[in-house]
Amino acid sequence: MKALDAKRVFICVIAVFCMSLMVGCSGMKERPEYRSGYQYYPAELVDADGELSAARASGKDKACPAEYNDAKNMVDRAYEVYMACRTQEAIDMAIKAMAMAKALCPTPPTCDLTAVPMEIAKGQSATLSLITAGKVKAAVLDGTEVAATGGTLTVSPTSTASYTAKVDGSGGSATCSVTVKVTVPTPPPPAAAPEARVIDRLTIHVNFAFDKSNVRKADEADLKKASDFVRKYPGAKVALEGHTDGKGTEQYNQKLSERRAEAVKQYLIKDGAVDKARISARGYGKSRPIAPNKTKGGKDNPEGRAENRRVEILIISE
Repeated sequence: MKALDAKRVFICVIAVFCMSLMVGCSGMKERPEYRSGYQYYPAELVDADGELSAARASGKDKACPAEYNDAKNMVDRAYEVYMACRTQEAIDMAIKAMAMAKALCPTPPTCDLTAVPMEIAKGQSATLSLITAGKVKAAVLDGTEVAATGGTLTVSPTSTASYTAKVDGSGGSATCSVTVKVTVPTPPPPAAAPEARVIDRLTIHVNFAFDKSNVRKADEADLKKASDFVRKYPGAKVALEGHTDGKGTEQYNQKLSERRAEAVKQYLIKDGAVDKARISARGYGKSRPIAPNKTKGGKDNPEGRAENRRVEILIISE
């Protein structure tokens, strides 16, 4: 009778044990093949193993070896703690290890810096706008700390300038920059000096002998007339223009016309008609005849050439 009771008690104990196993397996998962020990472990431990496998498959064990090994060691330790019958402690460690595995090798943050407008005139302003992306811990725009999501800054550079922003995050840091071009307005051209205007003119036919520039006795009457003409305009500027006939080369006649204009200039100064600071002399060679140097038949025209050997006197307004 006693043996039968003992047998019944043993059967009940086995039944209770099996039922407890069935109830306990509701929060359990089958272990990975590379794990030894029990067939089933708490789901958190198995899930942490799965996160490690996914990280290893994506190459994060090589990209971030130190962080990967920390997560792996945490998972291994969770299994050891569980085998020591400290279930809740093991689960907590597995949850922490799972978060570590998910956070492996975070993507570096990025930033984009723009300026509106990108080109300004000196004295104007532009607005810098920073936009960040990724896991950003801190953002700095041109030395000023802004929100992690970005920010704006108004700048008024006096010359072309570059601006930089930097963002820091768990995955590293990034910088971005933009240049604001400053244009300096072209100053308006200086006002043109009023154009000199001829207010009176006298042409004297001081008929210098051919190849000569000295004043002849016969021409002194005309020079006296020129002197009286200039004296009518005290304080005005006087311009003398020398001319020659068409005989000879251009280069030779140019020099000759200059000498003839200079001879009249010296006469007027010496006669006291004009101060030397207000009179100028210039030669035009044979480029401006007032009479034909040759006849229509192509013959030499002495009278015409004599007319061309002259000096013109111009009174110039200030």
